[in-house]
Amino acid sequence: MSFLPVRQRHHALRRIHAVHRQLHAPRVFSHESAALLWELGLWNVPPRVHVIQQYRAGSRACQRVVRHYTDPGDVMVLGGVPVTSLARTTADCLMTMHPMAGLVVADAAMARGLSPPGALRALHRRGRCRGRTKAEILIDAAEPGQRHPDEYHERFATLQAAYPETFARYPAEP
Repeated sequence: MSFLPVRQRHHALRRIHAVHRQLHAPRVFSHESAALLWELGLWNVPPRVHVIQQYRAGSRACQRVVRHYTDPGDVMVLGGVPVTSLARTTADCLMTMHPMAGLVVADAAMARGLSPPGALRALHRRGRCRGRTKAEILIDAAEPGQRHPDEYHERFATLQAAYPETFARYPAEP
């Protein structure tokens, strides 16, 4: 389930495809951009396009593109666009997104067939990274299927109460 209106989702996908056409160096779309391409649920419109590249862009590079310099792991092709695997996409999103938005992605990924052990393997392949503990908790809390936005607020409040050291710093809304 996505909380994005169809028009906003379509506009975000058009940005991804435009970046794909404009970049000449090898790249793999990741994070929220890959989540959009995997048709996972998202709480809000990603403001920038995320790619994994093996080189540093120049100072005149587009500021609307976030470049990550890491091994992309397993790469898939969706609609002619290279993306990180479903498991890697989920792990990246859970480590970097607001926890409530991460729950939306995790639930959608589990509904698409990703198992919690598969998500944890992808997460652990990343090594010791910032956001790993948060991601492990969110994987454990994931429930496949669609939810009403109010349910995500309730689940997030429960996580904040259960893990205050991990989730207390996050506001109630992503």
